[in-house]
Parts: sequence; C-alpha cells; structure tokens
Amino acid sequence: MNPVIQVAGLHDPDEADLVIQAGANWLGIPLRLPSGNDDLTEAMAKDVVKHVEGRATSVLISYSVSAVELTELVSALGFDAVQLHGDIETSEIIRLRKQLPQIQILKSLIVKENNEVELLETVRAMDAHVDMFLTDTYNPRTGAMGATGIQHNIETSAAIVRQASKPVIIAGGLNPDNVGDAILETKPAGVDAHTGLEGSDGRKDAGLVKEFVSEAMRAFRQIANSNGGGKKL
Repeated sequence: MNPVIQVAGLHDPDEADLVIQAGANWLGIPLRLPSGNDDLTEAMAKDVVKHVEGRATSVLISYSVSAVELTELVSALGFDAVQLHGDIETSEIIRLRKQLPQIQILKSLIVKENNEVELLETVRAMDAHVDMFLTDTYNPRTGAMGATGIQHNIETSAAIVRQASKPVIIAGGLNPDNVGDAILETKPAGVDAHTGLEGSDGRKDAGLVKEFVSEAMRAFRQIANSNGGGKKL
C-alpha cells in the first residue's frame, strides 16, 4: 500500500475535498477534546466522514480512554480508524478491538524530553493489539499532546520505527520544509500534519498541503529506490 499522508484538523466537507485533491489519503478529525475547542460538531464530523467515504481513510482522533465511549462514537459517526491519543490501558484497547474488529487502531506515542525508554515499553505492551503507532510532540509550556506545531527529537521516532513490528506514522511540527528530512531519517510508514498546513485563517492551505504531499512522496520514493525500506502497510 501507499504511504500514509494524513492531514488532521478538518472543519467541513469543502476542506476535506481540498486536502484529498492535494494528495492526502488519510483525514484526521479530533473530537471531544479536553479543551472543549473542537473544530466541528459531531454531526458535522459525520457529514465529513460520509463525504470522503471511498476516497480517503477517516480517522477519529480521541483522548477517550474508554472502549465503550470509543465504540459508541466510531459506530455513530462511521469512522474507518481511531487514533488513541490518551493514556488508555492495554485492556481497553483489547476490548475496543473485540467490539470493533473492522476498524484500524492507532496508538499515539507522545514524545517528551527523555521519555524514549517509556515509549518503547508502551510499544512492547501494545504492539500485538494495535495496527499502527503515531509519534507526536508534547508541549511542556501548555501541556498539549499534539497539534503543537513543535517538532520533537526525531531520533526517538526513528528508534520506535526500528523496534515496533507495526507501521509507524510520524507527526509533530511537520510542514513542507521539514517533512522530507524527517522521513529520510526515520523511514516511517507515513506522516501526519495539522498546524503546519494552515493559513492565517486556521484552515488548511491548498498550496501548503500540495507541497507537503509532494515533499513527502519524494522522500518515500528516495527510500524505496535506495532499498532502505520503511515499514510496509
């Protein structure tokens, strides 16, 4: 399969069309954020998911740590995948898998300063129960765990890619200027961007998304041509 190019933080069907036309194949929609500042309502999210069906993979980005809540939300809105961004227990992931065997489960790994050992322990504990991992950045100033616009120590992502048996998507401060180098250094299965692709109005900029996709695919092709090989999906 092709590398994952995920764009997160969509607002409506028009923005979904924009990023798909620019080349993204996964669309991330955060809901029920701890801050309460969701970009769209759940009814609007359902419309976006239905609108992109068959054209892109729709991903619920959630901080919930309850398999029951996650099952209800995914089932009600029709998502293809769920990205677990909270400190969820392995037992809840196992329960979620039993309840929703058809969806893809991604576990976010939030990179902080000097927590690589802890993250690798999480990988070992959850590797058998998820479909993918995604590395993202912690902001110590705000406490945010994603959509920070901050790039973390890329060596931590590289270590996770090497040790995980499942594919790894890298995120955290990625934009058209740095995504190529990040891919070449980590050799992931995909990339994810949110704030790095937004214009001054807070919406996705078609030019930035196109450039991001182009630079990412250039790097993925370079890896393939050199037989370096990232994890296959």
